[in-house]
Formats: sequence, C-alpha cells, structure tokens
Amino acid sequence: MTLDWLWCWWIGAFLALVGWLGGCTAPSSARLGAWHVQWWTDFHDPGPWVLEGGPGALASYGSDGYRLASVWPNVDVWSLHPAVYATVRLAAHGRADRATAFPAAYGLICGYRDGHHFVLFALNTWGEYAVAVRTSQGWKPLHAADMDFRPHPAVRPAPQDNRMMVECGDTGLRLWVNGRLLTAVDEPVPQGQVGMWLRTPPQSAAASWGVVFHDLTLWTWQRP
Repeated sequence: MTLDWLWCWWIGAFLALVGWLGGCTAPSSARLGAWHVQWWTDFHDPGPWVLEGGPGALASYGSDGYRLASVWPNVDVWSLHPAVYATVRLAAHGRADRATAFPAAYGLICGYRDGHHFVLFALNTWGEYAVAVRTSQGWKPLHAADMDFRPHPAVRPAPQDNRMMVECGDTGLRLWVNGRLLTAVDEPVPQGQVGMWLRTPPQSAAASWGVVFHDLTLWTWQRP
C-alpha cells in the first residue's frame, strides 16, 4: 500500500468513527424541538378566561392582575383558557389573601377535560404544596399517600408572592415554585385546558377571599 493510499485509509476510518459516534449520541427526532411562548398576559385587559366553580365565584381585572375570589367558604373556583393543549407549560405569579384561622389554597390546572378530570398543582396560605390528579373516583395524590399538603422551603406563605410553573404532556408532569423543581412524574397527562384555581377557607370570612394572578406565560412544545 502506497503512502497516499495509507493516508486515505486512515482519513476514511476516522470519518467513519466520527459518524458512528454521532449516531450514538445525537438525540432522536422525537426529542428534537423547543419551548415557544404561545401567549403572555399581565391581565390588564379582559381576556378569554372562562369562570367556573362553586357559589359566590368572582373574577375581576385590575392594575395588579387577575383576581379570583369567592364569598362562600370551602368552595373550588377555577378560571380556564378555552384552548386545548397536548404538551404545555404554564407559569404565573400568585399572591393570596392572608387566611387568618384556617388555610386556603390556590394553584394551576392542566389537562382539564371536565370538573372530574384534571391535574392540580396547589399551594396553601401556610406555605405548603400538594399535587394530585382529579378523577371520577376522587383525588389521586402524586406526592404522598393522601391529599395532605406538605411544607417546602421554596413555598412562601401568604400574602407573599409565589411563582408557579406546571409542565404537562405525554412525557409526564413537572412542577416548579420560585425556580425550584418540586415534583417530576413520568405518568402522561392527557391533553386538555389550562387555568387557575382556588379553594376558599373552610370558614367564611367577613369579605370575599381570593388570589391575584399576574405575569402569566404559556409555552407549547414545537418540533422542527
């Protein structure tokens, strides 16, 4: 073998090795893609939100954001975006009224199909969190053996502000608060609507109890 042929052989072998390693390490086409902002709002103007929930539910837009509230104790209230998403990431700041004697709760919803089928990521006014799937048989907790809230140092008690983010899709469920990952579950979440949620304290207050949401962003996963 001449010197020129030897060099060609070595170069060809090197390129073949690089190509093989690239094929082993490159992401599959199913994983290629990126998150893109679908919409953002600070709730200064009325939007497409649909108010649902128990008696006394209230919703209003103000200079500080979008306020959900109720004048009745121990009721669920939620406000949903009408669009349906398969793989979605939703984030918002939430600031709850202080609940004096009993805790109240608020959070984000994804995978909403009806009042008995959705995923809930909730914080309470004492600085604790819970995550569960609502089914026709009741609640299915994803972080403990029951629906009890649990403390976490990243969760701030009311009336401090918390930045919540939930990611739902066929790859599972991810939940963050104030930049800290709280829960990661590989169980797929069916497509559905996203929105905001609250549950009022178990005893009535002198006025309505509520939460102000602001700086809400929704991302969708887009493949090339």
